Amino acid sequence: MQLLVANQMLNIVGSFAQFDYKLGSFKTTAGLRYDHYKISDKQSANNDVAGNVLSTRVTLMYDLNKVIQARVS
Repeated sequence: MQLLVANQMLNIVGSFAQFDYKLGSFKTTAGLRYDHYKISDKQSANNDVAGNVLSTRVTLMYDLNKVIQARVS
């Protein structure tokens, strides 16, 4: 059995924004997240990988009563 362990360094930098809106028993949340990542191979500089990721999210909520909430995301 062979065990392979990578000699890498991972760096991730991200930021996000979120917007919340409520109207009566309805609530909605919209979000946007941006990440920049870089994976550096310490044994071979030609194998470095970098990229960007943009993620979105929307959630809709409805208060059925004071303790129960329906949610779709």
